[in-house]
Amino acid sequence: MNQVPSPNWWQGLLASLYGGFTEEIMLRLFGMTFIVWLLAWITKKEKDNIPNSFYYVAIFLVAIIFGLGHLPATIQVFGDLSTIIVIRALVLNGLLGLWFGYLYWRKGLEYAMIAHMSADIFLHVLFASILY
Repeated sequence: MNQVPSPNWWQGLLASLYGGFTEEIMLRLFGMTFIVWLLAWITKKEKDNIPNSFYYVAIFLVAIIFGLGHLPATIQVFGDLSTIIVIRALVLNGLLGLWFGYLYWRKGLEYAMIAHMSADIFLHVLFASILY
C-alpha cells in the first residue's frame, strides 16, 4: 500500500468548508430539489400534495451520488479500488448522505451544511490529527 502524505490541519479545515458548502448546494439544494420537482412534475402533484416517498427517493438517489463522488478521495487513500473498498466508500458516505438529505428536507439547507461541516471537521481535522 502506498504511503499517503498526511494533510495539515488547515487543509482538512478547507476540505470541511468545501464539503459543507459546495457539496450541499450541489447535491441537496440542486440535486434533491430537482429530483423531487421532477417526480412531482411527472405525476402532476402540486406543491402541497407532494408525497413523502418522493423525498425519500431523492434522498436515497443523491446519497448514492454523494458516495460515488467520494471515490476519487478513496482512491487517494487506498490506491487501487477493490469491490469491498468501493462498497465501504458507498456505505459510509451514503449513510452520511442520507442524514444530510433528511436534514435538508426537514430542517433546511443550513442544517445540512452545518452537519456536513461538523462531520468533516471531525474526520479531516480532529480524527486525522490523532492518526498522524
